[in-house]
Amino acid sequence: MRKITLKREIIKILKILGVITAIILVLLFILPILFPTKLSEEIKNFANQKLKGKIEFKEAKLSFYNHFPSLTVSLTEFSLKGSRPFQNQKFIASKEIAFGINLMDLIFEKRVNIDRIFLTDALINIKVNEKGIANYNVYNSNSKSTDTTSTALKLDNIKIENSHLLYTDKSVKVFIDAKGFDYEGQGDLNKSIFDLKTEAKIKDFNFIFRKEQYLKNKKIDANLITKINTNSLALLFKENNLMVNKLPIDFVGQLLFLKNGYDLNFNVASTNSKLEDFFTALPPKFVTWLEKTKVEGTTSLSMTLKGKYIVSENIMPDLHFGMKIRKGSIKYNKAPVAATNLFLNLDAKLPSLNNEKLQVNVDSIYFNLDKNYLKAKIKTEGLSKPTIDLKLLSIINLEQLNRTLGFENMVIKGGLNANIISNGTYDNSKNLFPITKGKLLINDGYIKTNYYPNPITNIKLDATVLDSKGTFNDLKIAVKPASLLFEGNPVYVNATLQNLQNIIYDIKAKGEVNVARIYKVFSRKGLELKGYVKADLALKGSQLDASRGNYKKLNNSGTLILKNIETKSAYLPKPFLIKDGLFIFKQDKMNFKNFKAKYGSSDFVMNGHMQNVIDFALSKNGVLKGKFDVNSNYFNVDELMSNSKTTNSNNSKQSSSVIMVPPNYNLNLLFNAKKIVYGDLKLENLIGNSTINKGKFSLTNSSFNIIGSTINMDVNYANKNGNTANFDMNVKAKDFDIKRAYNEINMFQKMVTVAKTAEGIISLDYKISGKLNNLMMPIYPSLVGGGTVSVKQVKIKGFKMFGAVSKKTKRDAMNSPDVSNIDINTTIKNNIINIERFRFKVAGFRPKIEGQTSFDGQLSIKMRLGLPPFGIFGIPLKITGTQDKPVIKLGRKTEDLKEIEYENPKKKVVKP
Repeated sequence: MRKITLKREIIKILKILGVITAIILVLLFILPILFPTKLSEEIKNFANQKLKGKIEFKEAKLSFYNHFPSLTVSLTEFSLKGSRPFQNQKFIASKEIAFGINLMDLIFEKRVNIDRIFLTDALINIKVNEKGIANYNVYNSNSKSTDTTSTALKLDNIKIENSHLLYTDKSVKVFIDAKGFDYEGQGDLNKSIFDLKTEAKIKDFNFIFRKEQYLKNKKIDANLITKINTNSLALLFKENNLMVNKLPIDFVGQLLFLKNGYDLNFNVASTNSKLEDFFTALPPKFVTWLEKTKVEGTTSLSMTLKGKYIVSENIMPDLHFGMKIRKGSIKYNKAPVAATNLFLNLDAKLPSLNNEKLQVNVDSIYFNLDKNYLKAKIKTEGLSKPTIDLKLLSIINLEQLNRTLGFENMVIKGGLNANIISNGTYDNSKNLFPITKGKLLINDGYIKTNYYPNPITNIKLDATVLDSKGTFNDLKIAVKPASLLFEGNPVYVNATLQNLQNIIYDIKAKGEVNVARIYKVFSRKGLELKGYVKADLALKGSQLDASRGNYKKLNNSGTLILKNIETKSAYLPKPFLIKDGLFIFKQDKMNFKNFKAKYGSSDFVMNGHMQNVIDFALSKNGVLKGKFDVNSNYFNVDELMSNSKTTNSNNSKQSSSVIMVPPNYNLNLLFNAKKIVYGDLKLENLIGNSTINKGKFSLTNSSFNIIGSTINMDVNYANKNGNTANFDMNVKAKDFDIKRAYNEINMFQKMVTVAKTAEGIISLDYKISGKLNNLMMPIYPSLVGGGTVSVKQVKIKGFKMFGAVSKKTKRDAMNSPDVSNIDINTTIKNNIINIERFRFKVAGFRPKIEGQTSFDGQLSIKMRLGLPPFGIFGIPLKITGTQDKPVIKLGRKTEDLKEIEYENPKKKVVKP
């Protein structure tokens, strides 16, 4: 009986389960049919009301099966635009976005509650601009007053599958590219304080900070628990285990969102990990190298980032990094010996992320290479003026080191011995140099790479550095000798330098080098360097004797040949190319003949000499002196101006600077150029004497052709900074075409506006001084000067002022007057051109004109129109308004135009 009863009970249970299953299957089929329109419309209305960004999708689908067992509304080919100022750029684009709906609330409360979000095959493009404004602020939490839906967002699960995440933050210069991004976050997101449990995997992770790539093509596997406090906008990272390829990382910390920044407290650590696993977290080339390398040993890593990050107040957190290696061993591709006993203690600190406060402490680094070894202790504090404590001792067989570590695409041989002790502060401004005793020896050196078939051989270097007092005065550097052989050409250098504050030098150099070929030994595809150097020099003397003119105590001689060598200067935005130059050294002079060069599109041929070259090259304050002739077929002055482009997400800007004149040049040049381009000016056949001295440029007794006339000009110029420059000039031009001058010279348009409708011949004698802006254009309120415009024979057609006078006086002759043989004197100050009284005759009339006009076109002119036959009687007129819309009235009194004073208008004239 019991068996029969048990059997019946089992059958009964199976029937019940079958019925329930059937009901569920029916519901799964019926519910999407019963609620399709309601659910789809509710979701669409909710999205439109709650999301600020523009939404687009192809169609909406309701289903249990897409993300079983959740009932979901799916939007296919979905895209969402970002928040301002990225409202025209996509924030999210996905094959599908699905909203999971709470089934119990839907059936019993007839309310649509979204508790899950599914994102599939998506591109998530997060952007933050320079001001810290992000594109992800698309959720409208303050839309209650206009909320007309019965839909609510009560998330407890977010799932992202097979997506591509891009994060570009220009405020902190961070770029993240994560491909194959899978993410699932679970937690009660409706609470103000909740734990978010996260599982994330990334197949291809790339991280770039300030244009430096720190992680490339890495696999990430993360399990995280984050406590989130929405009341105080705080994230507490409690238990976070990451895997970067094979390297395990523990990550804990806290992130507080402040009104104007962040408060950070992050701790990252990997303790007693395999040294081999550490290499898997490095860029791909190390991973490839690791496949052929046996790595043993352990490593411990730690990093902390603590403090406030507030860009607007220049407040930065403190960064600390530590690394230890114990019992390390590296052996590449069956090398005969391994680097063993690898030991490292590294501790680095960067307070306030300030490079000048950088502290690096390697209290021990050591490894063996068979019978050879390297051991060192390095401690530095500061960057531009560092305090150094260094002890380095090594005896290394470079061929063994090369095979053991597996240097890519390179074969090196030879012996490297070093013994260096250095302790103290490097500060050139205070004449401080670390107390140092060091020796570096390279014997039988050899370098060959896959980039060039021929090696550099017979490399020898015997160098010593000695400084027993800790000052530049006591520093002694000796290279006896340095030599190498490349493609049958030997290069030899023997040099001693003493007292870097007053350098005493003895340098012998002989040899020739094809720079293009020797560079190819080290270069990679896409990089190119050209040039040829041949030297036979013997230089001996002191900086003090050179600067004081004690040339008899110098013993400088020899030749230097340069071809296709590029040099760069902080004062020039483009490189200066020495195409072909033979330099002959004799005592204090460096003579050159037919020295050919290019700068941008400009070409030069120079003959002459330079002086004080050694002092200039070896010291910071040395002045380069010289005198030479310069001939050019084409010279583009605009290329001397610095141009740089800055681009952000919204616009692109170009900034420029004035031409910078080096302060440590004292050069005299006789300049002869066939064609010169400067802005809208096209000059021909320029001849003149120019000087560059103490940061000032002068051009005297110059003449050139422009607009069919010969112009004589003297110019003085000096840049104040990168944005403004002072200038003064004296220009004389005789009998030139006024119409061509107006059409071809921008400054002439501003100063002689009547020339717009004039035809004829005039002359000019003018002195003017002022300031130039960063585009090398005059700042008109700064201009001061005066001179004379001599009218030889000019017909003025359609000039609106004369036309208005003609209409007002009903005298047609004044509409297009012929003017000849008059001098018009003007002065310029504070944006005003003052016109002194002048008179002329027109068809029996005798007009007299005086007054003011401004560079922005305002008029305040007094005119007396003398009537025929002798002009005894006349009509007084006053002309106001603008040059385009003059206003003519009878009367004598006018008001002066409002002056515009240039701020801080001191030292307007640059003295030569």
